[in-house]
Amino acid sequence: MGTLDFVNLILYDYYPTTGAHAQFNANNDHTRSSKSGIASWTNAGVTANKLILGIPLFGKKWTLLDENKNGIGAPVVSYDGVVPYNNIPGADSGTYDSSTISQYLADGTSWFGYDGARSIKEKIKYSKSNNLICGYFLYALGDDDSQGHTLSQAAFKAWDN
Repeated sequence: MGTLDFVNLILYDYYPTTGAHAQFNANNDHTRSSKSGIASWTNAGVTANKLILGIPLFGKKWTLLDENKNGIGAPVVSYDGVVPYNNIPGADSGTYDSSTISQYLADGTSWFGYDGARSIKEKIKYSKSNNLICGYFLYALGDDDSQGHTLSQAAFKAWDN
C-alpha cells in the first residue's frame, strides 16, 4: 500500500430502519458497523494510520408504529428520509446508546437516529487509540447547528485531547 496516501471512510448509511445508521459497534440485529468497516480495510492490508474516519452531521427519520416502542430497532410505519442535525428537534437531549456508540431521539411517533456530541467524541477517542491518526471528516458541515457548531466543536475538542 505504498502508493496510497489515505482513505476517507464513509461510516454511515448502513440501513434504513430505526437503527443507528452510523453505528460504530454492531448490535444484535445488524452486523454492519464502522468498526467492522475499519477492520475490513486493515485486514486487506491498509494501515490504520491511512484511514480517515467519516462522521455524519445528519440523521435519519422514521415514523414509529407505536410511540411506546421507541428504542433502536423499533417497528416503523415509514422511513421519512435524511434530516440535518440542526433540524432534529431537541437533538442535544437524545438518548446515547453505548452499545452502538450512537444517539437517537423519539418524539411521539417521530424517531431520529443520528450522531450527537457524545457519540462523536467516543468515535474520535476510539480512532485515536487505534492509530487512525490521519484524521476525520464531517459531512456535511452545513448540517451542524449554526449557533454553537456543537458537533464540529465536539469533534475538534475530542481530537485535540
